[in-house]
Amino acid sequence: MVNTTAAHLNLANGAVSTSILKIAGPQIQAAVYQQLPRNSDCIAFGSVVETLGYNLPCSRVYHGACQNWDNGTGRCEKVCGQLFVYITCIYISNARFSAEVCFLECFGTVAVTG
Repeated sequence: MVNTTAAHLNLANGAVSTSILKIAGPQIQAAVYQQLPRNSDCIAFGSVVETLGYNLPCSRVYHGACQNWDNGTGRCEKVCGQLFVYITCIYISNARFSAEVCFLECFGTVAVTG
């Protein structure tokens, strides 16, 4: 499963992240926070952290840090492009183990599955 989130990785923010947290349980939030860089409260935009699915019907969740929409200046599109490439590489490398990757939201704007 793929989830876009803010760089601070607080899953209690955002409709999809909140739903993931509610179903997966508090251990998913703890797992996300364990992956924050030392002496930092956020990850870089375009970075992805991986957790187990816990109570979700999937084995892994990939949480990508996406920045807020920037009215088309190009930075947001660049970060979203980085996330897409990174997650695609993860999918390809794990294809023999996974039947599909579920994109629950398309960079904070639209719910898409597939």
